[in-house]
Amino acid sequence: MNGIAPMTEIENESPMSLRDTPEFKEQWVKISQKELDEILTVHERFAISERGGERAKLGMYDMSYLDLAGRNLAGADFTGALLCHCSLSETNLVDAILFAADLRFTDMREAVFDRADLRGARMNEAKLRVAQFNDADLRPGELWDGSGEAAATDFSCADLDE
Repeated sequence: MNGIAPMTEIENESPMSLRDTPEFKEQWVKISQKELDEILTVHERFAISERGGERAKLGMYDMSYLDLAGRNLAGADFTGALLCHCSLSETNLVDAILFAADLRFTDMREAVFDRADLRGARMNEAKLRVAQFNDADLRPGELWDGSGEAAATDFSCADLDE
């Protein structure tokens, strides 16, 4: 398995997030909005090179349904994170690492993903109006478990209209 739900599930009835698939259920750490806000506040100091800042390392965290809107998350690491149904609208994600992240059903309107690593990210049904992807890496990618092929970045049914 390559960290992506099998195509039969996606075509027929897609799970709400990869956490809902039996193979991956225990791989993510669930985080509360309060805990996330504390981490992001420290990260925002890092993003502007302010004392006391530290890069957010949120790989393999489940942040589904949480609010990250309007934050400066430049350079944050979300490798393999679950960000389904999140609000990332107007968020600065320049140089962020979203490798193999699950961003399905996420509101990313007016977000900036310039130079972001989005290899293998899932963005089915995402709202992407006026989002920027200048020099973003959208090549296939996977969290490797030794099987399968790398999954391409998936924009199925994403809202890309201006």
